[in-house]
Amino acid sequence: MKTLNIADKIPQNHLNVEHEDETTSQYLDRSWKEREALRLADEAICNEAIEWLENDIKNDAIRASKSVIKKPQILIKNDGTFKRDFSAILAKRSELLKNRKNRENDTNSRRTRSKNQDSKNAALLDIIMAERVRLGGDGSILPVGDYLPPFNTLKSSIPTGRNVNISNWIYINELALNFTENRSQKVVPFTLNFPPDFIEAYRHQKKNLSNYIQEKIQKKLKQVSLNIPFHFVVETGDEKNKLHIHGSTILTDNEVERFKKALLNVCGSNIDNRNSLKLSSSKRKTITEKHNPAYASLGWSIYISKELRQNYIRYGIKNPTGCNQLMSKIARSYYERARG
Repeated sequence: MKTLNIADKIPQNHLNVEHEDETTSQYLDRSWKEREALRLADEAICNEAIEWLENDIKNDAIRASKSVIKKPQILIKNDGTFKRDFSAILAKRSELLKNRKNRENDTNSRRTRSKNQDSKNAALLDIIMAERVRLGGDGSILPVGDYLPPFNTLKSSIPTGRNVNISNWIYINELALNFTENRSQKVVPFTLNFPPDFIEAYRHQKKNLSNYIQEKIQKKLKQVSLNIPFHFVVETGDEKNKLHIHGSTILTDNEVERFKKALLNVCGSNIDNRNSLKLSSSKRKTITEKHNPAYASLGWSIYISKELRQNYIRYGIKNPTGCNQLMSKIARSYYERARG
């Protein structure tokens, strides 16, 4: 007698097969033709059940079985008949269906939560955009580093910090830097273009693009003794498809040159300094004087987010943005304070 170990369910139409084999009186009382018909039926049912079960052999029930001893057995005799004891399999089938139902419920719950968070992130973006219109419309000059958006008035309608999406974090990062700005530290928007050598070096390693760039910047900043928050968005949207990033940091006057040196060192030695790095401090100052610092921060956020989805698709990475830990800490603290 050969034994086939199968830990899975069986088709519903096999559950009510009559319990007869060559040892039962009902079987012995039948004619030879009836016996042969039953034997062939048994063999066909056996083969069908085995094929059905083996087709699904890689399902969760098999993977969850840690021991072969615990697996239910179908005993198949050499003549093709088999002992139809499905009790262990049926118990496993019941467990499998229960687990499958629970997974479906969990999936539906996650989808519901995801849709709920999507709507909350949309509400958060609506608030941010409405604030930009208000800040730009009335021309009011806010004190430096004194702006908190009215998130607390709609706290239940916007996401918690852990559920804020990528694009909204760009706005919050900028507003957090604006809030941190003071008389000695100024927000500095920047654009950094990467040469072919940098791109070639990236292709020979396994990190995703934003993490690779972030680690390079962090390393070069450390070499010039700068511990500053920064964030950026990856882009290739110009007509020449050059890889570049737009981002922001906060600097004192005596840190600007060291910051420039660090970012140019990220690109390597064979670069054109005039075209590789651009600081947009003067443009931010002009917008700030006309409106206010928060309006300037939100305007820059809109600009650097313009190709977020396009570059997400192009690079095939989940997050075409980057920020260091200090930036993340400042932004999350700012958001929770504004949210109340």
